[in-house]
Amino acid sequence: MENKPTAVFEITSTQIKLVIGTFKEDKVFVIFTKTKDIRGIVDKNGMILDVRALANALNEFSTIKDNELKLKLNIKEVTVVLPALGLDVYQSEKTSFPIAPSGKIDKKDIQTIVNTIGNEPLPNQGEMIVDIVPQEFILDENKKFLQPPLGEITRRITASAMVYALNARVVSQYKSAVANAGFKIKRIIVAPIAAAELLSTYKDLPMTNKSAYLYVDIGAHITTVSLVSRHNVFASSFFYKGGDDITNDIMNNFRISFDEANRLKHRYGYSDELKSFNPPIYRKTTDNGEITYTISQLRDIIKINMDEFALDLKTCINTMFRSYDTNITRKPIILSGDASKLNGFVEYLRSQLPNQESIILVSPNSIGA
Repeated sequence: MENKPTAVFEITSTQIKLVIGTFKEDKVFVIFTKTKDIRGIVDKNGMILDVRALANALNEFSTIKDNELKLKLNIKEVTVVLPALGLDVYQSEKTSFPIAPSGKIDKKDIQTIVNTIGNEPLPNQGEMIVDIVPQEFILDENKKFLQPPLGEITRRITASAMVYALNARVVSQYKSAVANAGFKIKRIIVAPIAAAELLSTYKDLPMTNKSAYLYVDIGAHITTVSLVSRHNVFASSFFYKGGDDITNDIMNNFRISFDEANRLKHRYGYSDELKSFNPPIYRKTTDNGEITYTISQLRDIIKINMDEFALDLKTCINTMFRSYDTNITRKPIILSGDASKLNGFVEYLRSQLPNQESIILVSPNSIGA
């Protein structure tokens, strides 16, 4: 982000989230957030069911006015954060030569080599590149730079980069919806990559800067698991389990509305505090009389879901890294997403994955919050 306010749209199967913030002194400062429910517009696989409806929903964010914050903005340019479903990660290395006869490197040289990487055909048809993140630049005499070596003198430049690709049809849908809403796209970035960049600014999380970790983002219907190292995503996978699964089970078992089930889930969670005396938490009147539901009944429903989640998470991690060193599967886990904030969830997950170095709940100021 630059010092001037930057607008970011994160689009999921359940909501649009707008974050407006600035970047200063290696820190992200969020000045405004707003969400809009879009259930039924995007399916759980990230496919847009109604492009026009999504464009109309996005257009509602074009003018932001908040009297309390004394904020008034007309948004014209946005960064778009896409779901990581089907994300493929490739590594590429290319060499090019400085344009200037002197061999002095400028921005055009860096752009040329990035474009060369971007023009390389992808292994899987039907995909398109959504992001290229250079990892290292190597110049004459094997001089290595993590940042673009502007101003350096060399005969050749070799760059290695992470290349991220998604289904081309999905990306085109999102581009169309954002363009039809009247916004210019500054950058498209995939959710775990955005989170990795953001988390790298959190100085109280040393593992995000020094070693690999697993970023686990629990959405409404899907959980994504990404291996992150040096701020780059090296692998990503997902499984079908999310916060709405718990809510739906409470709704069906208690025969109450989705909103009421969601309220009970967030209010009580899987806490041990009230377990000993098992108080009633919900009453309703039916034709057969009054029905009372207790904290134990709620805990039982939530535990079934958490058991399934823990098993799915273990399976996803082991499958994803079966060709890696076994130590990878024990790396620290950083949890994010609404469901991860459920009372008692982190403690339960720690009991189910005792071999992890650590399991930490983080609420990024923007992505996944």
